[in-house]
Amino acid sequence: MLFRDLEFLISKLSFCASFTLNFFVIYLTLFYIERVFETYRIMIVAFASLGIIYSGLEVFIKPYLHVYNNCILYFSLSTWISAKPLLPWLFAIWSGMYLVVIAFISIQFIYRFMNFFNPRKMRMFKGVRVIFWLAYPLVPGAIQVGALFIFCSPDEYSTVTLREIVLETYDLMISDVVRFPIIPYDADGAWRFNNACFLLTCVLLIFGHYSIIIFCGLKMHLNMTQQLKKFSKTNGELQRQFFKALVFQCIGPTLFLILPIAPILLANIAYRFWKLEVNWKAGWIFSIIGLYPPFDSISFIIIVSEYRNVIRDRYWDTFFGSSKRNKTRGNYTNSPIRLEIDSVMN
Repeated sequence: MLFRDLEFLISKLSFCASFTLNFFVIYLTLFYIERVFETYRIMIVAFASLGIIYSGLEVFIKPYLHVYNNCILYFSLSTWISAKPLLPWLFAIWSGMYLVVIAFISIQFIYRFMNFFNPRKMRMFKGVRVIFWLAYPLVPGAIQVGALFIFCSPDEYSTVTLREIVLETYDLMISDVVRFPIIPYDADGAWRFNNACFLLTCVLLIFGHYSIIIFCGLKMHLNMTQQLKKFSKTNGELQRQFFKALVFQCIGPTLFLILPIAPILLANIAYRFWKLEVNWKAGWIFSIIGLYPPFDSISFIIIVSEYRNVIRDRYWDTFFGSSKRNKTRGNYTNSPIRLEIDSVMN
């Protein structure tokens, strides 16, 4: 009970940090950052907003995970939402946002990739076309939500298998718990089609979008020096900073969203082949997941010098000393970066 309370406390603190930092990023991006093309500005704001919603839903839903031999019980301990029909949908939507985040990062990598290697095609990110790119990440998220309801709805086998462990471990009747049980194979090793399909769907969606991230990231890294010669010195430096930010946006989900799940999947595989029994409370996974949104905002602010400069000039120097830099917003309006990008797009 003590560890469970600590896990939920970490989730609440992560939400507070996520809300503060992401709201600050949105504020700076909308009102003070000038040397960013409008499409990428929209992406930054949308991604920061996604981080706030993602961590906020986690606090309300209180997702939890329990691993018992061949079973993975994905359930909610929320007592804040009394409307039982609403909670499963919010729970599934929060789960789907995991794939929305990954898909959104892949879109950002495509944007930087096109800007590096074929600026003429950047027109497909311009005007109303940007709506398509912003809406696309919702597709894999919706597939995840649908897959949970279609393939992981509670059935008699999962209820009977997990009833005793839920009562003993959490002092709850399983019928009162909003849950999505994932049991890819039964005690005899026979595959359970629905749950196995869910795992396959998730793997394909994650692998597909990460393949895009890896391809674009490696391609840009290997050709970074050559491609930066096409830009002015100032613009090239900003391009380099945005690429570094995207690298951290790739590392972040890997550290906070994927690697914590690895022991769960390995335990499931170990039981199938070697009958290694496990009985884990794995709620700590969601405490780690909740750290991702603030990590993303902090890394973006630290890497992109435009944000550092605004923070130093408008806030740090205000409290700790006068700034020698010009603080006026207008200085960035006619920057080489904005002019150079506009000339390419036009």
